[in-house]
Amino acid sequence: MASTKLLSWKCSMSVWWSFIWRSAVYGAVGGIVLGAIGGFIAGATGHLDEARIYGGIAGYLAGVTLSTLAMKQALQSA
Repeated sequence: MASTKLLSWKCSMSVWWSFIWRSAVYGAVGGIVLGAIGGFIAGATGHLDEARIYGGIAGYLAGVTLSTLAMKQALQSA
């Protein structure tokens, strides 16, 4: 059963800040790692002109996925 919780401004700002910094850190690290892997694989298979595109897509997917994790953790810490 889901419970609801009334949030004060102080608590909501705490959740917001927790989400922002977690998203930035997780997204940057995940984007760098998956972007590098995607770029390396594309380069190793001889698709050097597409390496940047594949790395960007992998980095974007990592950022979206990990920002969802950051939101879950920020809400759990409230």
